[in-house]
Amino acid sequence: MRQLSAIRAHDVTSRLGELAGVPTLIVSAQHDIIAPPASGKVIAAGIPNSRYLEVPNAAHGVRFSTQLSSMHSRSNI
Repeated sequence: MRQLSAIRAHDVTSRLGELAGVPTLIVSAQHDIIAPPASGKVIAAGIPNSRYLEVPNAAHGVRFSTQLSSMHSRSNI
């Protein structure tokens, strides 16, 4: 619980713009309750030219190697 409290208290949203020019892909899992998609969307909105990807039907700890490989074949990641 202390870790979740620390995560919630640590807000560097105002500094996200410093990542402008750095290729950035923000990945969220649709059913993640620890790092919900709404948070990923805020991060993506704060980083100029970043890309946002939401993994459908997945939760925190999704196996990206499998999910992203499958999604890559269907989109332009």
